[in-house]
Amino acid sequence: MTIWKADIAGERLGVITGPGAPLLLRSPSNAAGKSWRILCLLDDEQRKNLRSTARIEFVLDPESDFDFFIALSPAAKDVFEELLPRCGNPAAPLISVTDVFASRADAVVEQPTASAIAGAISSLTPLAARVGALPSIPPGADRNGLLALALAYTRSTAIKARWQPCSPELVGYPLLFGVENPRTVLEDLANGGFLRRRFHERLHVCGQCDSSQLHARETCINCRSSHLAEHALIHHYSCGFQAAQTAFEHRDGYVCPKCHKLLRHYGVDYDKPGFVTECLACGGTMAEPEVGFICTRCGTYTAGDHAAKRDWYHYELLADGLAALRAGALPHADIWPGTGYSLRDFCLVVTHALSVAEQHQRPLTAWTMTVDTDALTQEVGRRGVVEICQFLLELVKQNLGDSDVVSALPTGVVACMSETERTEAEAKLQRIREQIGSTLKSKPELKFELFGREEIGTLLRDLN
Repeated sequence: MTIWKADIAGERLGVITGPGAPLLLRSPSNAAGKSWRILCLLDDEQRKNLRSTARIEFVLDPESDFDFFIALSPAAKDVFEELLPRCGNPAAPLISVTDVFASRADAVVEQPTASAIAGAISSLTPLAARVGALPSIPPGADRNGLLALALAYTRSTAIKARWQPCSPELVGYPLLFGVENPRTVLEDLANGGFLRRRFHERLHVCGQCDSSQLHARETCINCRSSHLAEHALIHHYSCGFQAAQTAFEHRDGYVCPKCHKLLRHYGVDYDKPGFVTECLACGGTMAEPEVGFICTRCGTYTAGDHAAKRDWYHYELLADGLAALRAGALPHADIWPGTGYSLRDFCLVVTHALSVAEQHQRPLTAWTMTVDTDALTQEVGRRGVVEICQFLLELVKQNLGDSDVVSALPTGVVACMSETERTEAEAKLQRIREQIGSTLKSKPELKFELFGREEIGTLLRDLN
């Protein structure tokens, strides 16, 4: 690809040429007085050779602000994925001359001509203004979540799951093209109350490589071969022998392998009460074959009743999601001074921590402490109950580490401790019990419940 400059209608424009006619970037005629900032999805050296005009400003630093992405070739896909985590406006409208961006492309032009690009810019001007009205999306842990919310809001669409046969998961989210682990991002947002789930499909998952590229097949219960054949059963009335039809077949007709009598008449000498499956690999027979999955990526076999499942959803923007988007940040603990995490944020953070712990097989323990407020109210009154609950929350926070999270419940406290085995959690709870007993004059009736890593999912569902 060659890049140079040319004088077109009195303006110095960047000219980009590849196979075929050159592409001349002009500003749209109906945008008088407006200078459009464009990030061309080229490598750094190619971007440096672009020359801006009075109406078109080519952005050289991708981390600065801009109005549009323009993708000029299929190779722009790789540049987009590389720039997205750090560019200044990741939700900007994308104009492409190729369909590799799927629904993330807001306009696809058939021919990369100046008039086609200018027409696409003109048609996407309202979208660019809608994106520009939002707070910028900063780098950091919230970036992908805010980008997902921004794309759903500015495009007025749900974030839809789509079949992607070439990906290991078989399903993806084209609108979030370039976002790493989009399903995790969306699930975190849904768990936080920012998006609403709408069911799409349930897929089986390989327990070895986590792929859903599985081939379902009937297999032998002994050797797991799929080389099976179904035969009718023959029951010989006279001697009671029963076997596959192939065992009775003889040049003279059907002959019983047990008593060697010729079977002449169906319904008089014999009947066919059903079918049997024979494995042509090992010779075994079975009433029903086993249904299982073989992974087409790693070759692992999984019996059908042992295969894990994964649910996929479409996601729709909720009011809390729009509020977070307009605030330019997802709610975090420091927004709720003195109370630890909000319950919604607690669920969001613990869901992520659980995913990491399961992936790396690390310990994670959660627990709840609930107060019998009815009995306590009779002793100290409603105001006293509130004060005691606040004291308990502060006491728990003082006993937790920096990586632990805590939230207030309507009648108690919930906490999650990372890198903590169940026995360690029990010891810490015992210290908390002792501190409560030695500090409070009133002795509230407390109930503690521990949740190991395998049980935390149930706790999160109950909290939601």
